[in-house]
Amino acid sequence: MLPSTILQDFQRAIHQVAQDELVLERASTVNPWFTPGLIHTALEALDEWFQEPLPELEPVKQPLRVGIIMAGNLPLVGLHDLVMTRLAGHNAVVKPSSRDQVLVEAVIHALSKANRAQIEVVASLPGDIDALVAMGSDNTARYLAHDFQNVPRLVRQHRYSVGIWTGEEDREMARGMARDILLYHGMGCRSVSNLLVRAGADVALLQEALAAFPKEWMTEGWDRQVEWEGAIRGMGGTLLERYGLVWERNEQLVSVPVGVLNIVEVDSEEKKQELLAGEENRIQCVVGMEEAILPGQAQCPGLWDFADQVDTYRWLKQL
Repeated sequence: MLPSTILQDFQRAIHQVAQDELVLERASTVNPWFTPGLIHTALEALDEWFQEPLPELEPVKQPLRVGIIMAGNLPLVGLHDLVMTRLAGHNAVVKPSSRDQVLVEAVIHALSKANRAQIEVVASLPGDIDALVAMGSDNTARYLAHDFQNVPRLVRQHRYSVGIWTGEEDREMARGMARDILLYHGMGCRSVSNLLVRAGADVALLQEALAAFPKEWMTEGWDRQVEWEGAIRGMGGTLLERYGLVWERNEQLVSVPVGVLNIVEVDSEEKKQELLAGEENRIQCVVGMEEAILPGQAQCPGLWDFADQVDTYRWLKQL
């Protein structure tokens, strides 16, 4: 299949799934963290992929069997690896996450027979794959390095994103930053979980935007998570603020649990750059009114935006 045909096929399949209310309802039932609003948001973001111009692509002449281990923290978060594998001309052996299995299998089932014939869905990866692309925790990466030590591997580990708040943002930018913090319950590597705040900056607009975030997009589990994180920090005597989630103040950028926003005050551009450089290998993206990614755009990566700054397509082509 031509790359353009493959992309059109995925677009058609996603549209079909987006209109299947039974599938969407079942996905929310299996994983209550996938509320209907979040599923529709994810599907709309995926549709933007197909509006981008397609560069000239030349698939490999000798297809390999590429194993794909998908995460399940966001709806269809693993689909990008599948699309890239097919665009590169390889066959895919897909292991969906149990948390996102309904949506992944629905999209694959909706593909054309010619495309679907090159995709195998499995409960566990077989030992005869030629390469591996995977998402997971740092522990998962260690296991995969042992289990698949004889094949090329592209394994993404835990990362987080940082927001920059200057105090000069308007309401629209505040709403965008709140979206980057709370969308998908803050579970994505592109979710802003750390906020660098310019010393003395007014955060009232951001607090207002966080409080106004659509409650129907959040599951009951989120409320319990925020209560739990607030309680255990309160037991330790930590000074906390609550604006839709727990605000925790530190002097460094740190990886925090879901439901917590780490606030770091910076008094100079030099200090900001120092903090970012110190966590360069752990930061997925930086969001701010003066950054490459503007508030509200963190959770909308394009088809040719790659996680961990690794070009998945090029990696697959060079196998």
